Amino acid sequence: MVELESSGPRGIPAPGLPVVAADASQPRLLEEQVVPAFYERDPRGVPVRWMAIVKEAIRTVASRFCARRMVKQYVEQMYVPQAADAGSAIANAGERAIDR
Repeated sequence: MVELESSGPRGIPAPGLPVVAADASQPRLLEEQVVPAFYERDPRGVPVRWMAIVKEAIRTVASRFCARRMVKQYVEQMYVPQAADAGSAIANAGERAIDR
C-alpha cells in the first residue's frame, strides 16, 4: 500500500487522510482506517474523522460529477458527431437529387 500525506483545503495538510494507490490492500484500508473512522465519535456523537474523509472525497472528485460537465461531454461526444453526420448525409442526398 502506498500512503502519501493528503492535503486539505488550500493545501493545508489534512492528518489521517491517506491517499492510497489502488492495489490489493484496499479492503484492508477500509477495514482498518475508513470503517473505524465512521464509528469513532467525539463527545457530541459526531464522527469527526469520518467527516474529514467525506469532505476530502467530495473536494477531490466533485468537479467530475457536476451536471454541467456531464451535459457538455454528452453534447461533444454524442450530438456534435451525429449533427456532422446528418449534415453530410443531407448534403450527399441533395447532390444525388441534382445528379438525377
